[in-house]
Amino acid sequence: MCDKALKLFAVITVLLGLATLCPCTQGVCSTVVPEDSSAIAEIIYHPRTKAMTVVFRDESAYSYTNVPAKTFESFKMAESKGRFFYTNIRDHFDCKLVDAK
Repeated sequence: MCDKALKLFAVITVLLGLATLCPCTQGVCSTVVPEDSSAIAEIIYHPRTKAMTVVFRDESAYSYTNVPAKTFESFKMAESKGRFFYTNIRDHFDCKLVDAK
């Protein structure tokens, strides 16, 4: 996809509410707020950097590096976000505690 088409796609996804402009990377990120998860409050994925931040209900947040887009998509679609996290994210990617507030 050429740069113009990619930028247009990014603008359209933001306008449709499928992604948000991310102030920390000046790019587009995808945000998921799972309504049905008792453990996870929010998942933020930065496709350009492959960084994913997981915010927990207790307001702690961890940033995971080198997360493939396919893993984020699977996480987003998982029936149990907590189970997917513990099975496929935790202890599988480098992470650091971040300030969620």
